[in-house]
Amino acid sequence: MSPGRDEARAGLERPRTAVRELVLDDPDELSGPVAELYRRLYAACGRPTDRLLVESFVLHDPIAALRSARGPYWTLFPVRPS
Repeated sequence: MSPGRDEARAGLERPRTAVRELVLDDPDELSGPVAELYRRLYAACGRPTDRLLVESFVLHDPIAALRSARGPYWTLFPVRPS
C-alpha cells in the first residue's frame, strides 16, 4: 500500500462503507467517466447537463465546476495529444 491509503481506510470505518481502489495508467484516464458522473448528478437535480469545464492537469478547480454546474473534464497538458 502507498502512503495515505491506511489513513483513508481508517477514516471510512463506518458500517456499509465500501472502499474501492482505482489504478490508472494516465492521470486523465478517469476524466470522461467523472464528467459523465457529474452529468448524471446534475440531471437528477434538474440542472443543465450539456455544459463542460475543460481544464489542464495543472489548472484544476473542482469547486468551479460545481458552482457553474459544468462537468469537469481535465487533460494532462493543454495540447492536442491530451
